Amino acid sequence: MNTLRKLAIALAALAITLCAQALDRQAFTFTTYNLKVTLDPTKQWLTVSGSLQARNDSSAPQKNLTLQISGALQWTSATVGKDQVPWVQQPYTTDIDHTGEVSEAILNLPSEVAPGASVTVTFNYEGAITLNMGRLLRVDTPGTYAARTDWDQISDTFTAVRGLGYVAWYPVSMNAVSLSDGTALWDRIAEWRQRHRDAVLQATFTTPADKLLVTNADQSSKSGNSLDVTYHSLARITPTFVFAPYQVIERPAITVYHLAEHTQLARDYVNAGEKVLPQVSEFFGVPKQKLIVVELPSEDVLPFDDGSPVYFAPIMKLQPQAEEMLMAHQLVHTIITSARPWINEGLAHLSQLLVRERQEGRDAALSYLNQFRETLVDAEKASMQSAPNKGDPLATTNDQILFRSKSSYVWFMLRDLVGDKVLSTAIHNYKADQDTQPAYFQSLIEAQAKPQNLEQFFDDWVYRDKGLSDLRIDTLYPRATLANNTYIVTITTENLGEASAPIVVGVMSDKGERREKGYILGHGKTVIRVAFPGTPTRAWVNDGSVPETDITNNAFEIKNLPPNPQP
Repeated sequence: MNTLRKLAIALAALAITLCAQALDRQAFTFTTYNLKVTLDPTKQWLTVSGSLQARNDSSAPQKNLTLQISGALQWTSATVGKDQVPWVQQPYTTDIDHTGEVSEAILNLPSEVAPGASVTVTFNYEGAITLNMGRLLRVDTPGTYAARTDWDQISDTFTAVRGLGYVAWYPVSMNAVSLSDGTALWDRIAEWRQRHRDAVLQATFTTPADKLLVTNADQSSKSGNSLDVTYHSLARITPTFVFAPYQVIERPAITVYHLAEHTQLARDYVNAGEKVLPQVSEFFGVPKQKLIVVELPSEDVLPFDDGSPVYFAPIMKLQPQAEEMLMAHQLVHTIITSARPWINEGLAHLSQLLVRERQEGRDAALSYLNQFRETLVDAEKASMQSAPNKGDPLATTNDQILFRSKSSYVWFMLRDLVGDKVLSTAIHNYKADQDTQPAYFQSLIEAQAKPQNLEQFFDDWVYRDKGLSDLRIDTLYPRATLANNTYIVTITTENLGEASAPIVVGVMSDKGERREKGYILGHGKTVIRVAFPGTPTRAWVNDGSVPETDITNNAFEIKNLPPNPQP
């Protein structure tokens, strides 16, 4: 009987393999996870046992269920309810994991699962999580940069592991996607996260006693060598854990987990955060939770900021101004939580610009902002080429350059358009659970006032992707007045791009500069007059607040002035 049972299972497994190409890998949503995770850094080993509940969200009954974990791990068992079920394991090429593939278990369910019905799966898997740059090297990423980017690993000297998009250390299921397909990888992951926005992941970590395990979970409690954590939504957090011999600095608004040799650097971070907290709170609101800074135990890796209040990064010596900007960014994540990256990350970047402006003025803030202009120009070109006439709208993009760099410009321009008070009030009134439509934030502004061109601005920069502006001075007419050495300079500015924008024009002489504001439509012109007490020598458009495809045509030299009549 036992032999017949084994034969039946083998035949079922063969049938599963033959139909693998027809699997609906996105039929099921995983609603709850219960995991027991054991870390052994000396062996670089991860062992997981647990269960999950999967709900059929497709429109058809499902006889098969797929579970995917990192290609560095291997399934050792899988059961459905109390039943042993036939299942096979196969490598599946996809870049949701740093190895460039996942270990996929395909389960033959005891009976079909109807649409809306759920099934409970119990499983075990294990393996060594080592430094692996497979997916990045496959797309010809330089090895040094690849190691700084995909740094996830378990070891005695460095244990830090991020979740989906880096290491699938908890089960997922989705169709294959490649880094070579532009933003498709992050779009696919964003879709999975949104579908699992109500999923709850509970995990108990067991670790050696000589170090401290830190995660970005919503809740955690420690008992001996075990840490119980709960993630209440997988839409806004990438489950991440770090294991190191940490010391802790606890302050009312900030906690820092740091290595002993970096105690003073950690204190500097705390001091910088406490210095900018009043400015950040006044503009964005009162923090709803503490900021947690977790030191990554290597200076050779890039920080990880998934928009949550927990920031993973090397702790290094920075200039005081840079420390303040960094901490302002992270503090905003303790105030604003949005499922929209352009809001969640864009407002954090806006805080950096506001702090920089307080430090050394508007021009210093714009100088910092324009470090990213060329990268943004390239990203916009790629966006337009990949989706002609559509681009990648900011409201829905998962492109990190767009929702970080472009959104920084958009928030700064919006501030110029509506003013600090209106924008700050709208931010204070923002409620993530009410943000169900792209126009929600616009409505928060319109609840206070209806600035001219607000609808046009949001349509050009947020709801649609119309590229960037391209501004130039079309004509300039200086007219002398009866006042001694005073001119009225009439500037006609042209926008060669499709996106409208609030603009600043300036007139200069050896005695100073005078600026005025205006608004220009896409492929349009606007006239701005500047009264100038002096002899104008040069005019310009755009102080750097508007991202342009070309900034070489922004200036105009003023020659052959009409004589200034004597009063």
